[in-house]
Amino acid sequence: MKKTTIVLIGLIYFVSIILVGVYGLQYKQFNQIVYATSVEVTNKPDRILKDDAGHEIKTYMIFQDADTGLRQFQIDWRIEPIETVTNKNVKFIYEKDQGYTVSSTGMVEFEEGGIVANIKIVPADGSDCYDIIKIYCMD
Repeated sequence: MKKTTIVLIGLIYFVSIILVGVYGLQYKQFNQIVYATSVEVTNKPDRILKDDAGHEIKTYMIFQDADTGLRQFQIDWRIEPIETVTNKNVKFIYEKDQGYTVSSTGMVEFEEGGIVANIKIVPADGSDCYDIIKIYCMD
C-alpha cells in the first residue's frame, strides 16, 4: 500500500507537470482599467479649420428650426477603443454664460442667434485625447 501510494502521487505529479507545460499558467487580470486612446465627433462638419497647434477644428452652422423655434445641435461622438474602454463617458468643456448650454448627452442649446460655441470633448477617464468643435448659431 505504501508503494502504490507513492507511485500514485508520482503519477499525479508527472501528469500535472505535463498539463502545465501544455496549457501553461494563464494570467488573467481582473478589473483592468482601459483608458481611451481617442475621442472623435462623428457629425459631418460643414468645414474644417486648424488651430495654431495644427489640430483640426470641425465647424458646424445651425439655424433656428422653423417648426419648433429652437436652436439646437446634437453632438455625436465615438470613443476608442470602443470594445474595451472602461469609461465610455465624455465631458464637454466650454465657457459658461455665453448664450448656450451643453447637456451631458451632448445637446447644445442656444438662447439666440449670432452666437459661436467653442466646445472641447474629452474622455471622462482623464485621458489626454480630445476633439474640438465650433458651432455657429445663425440668426
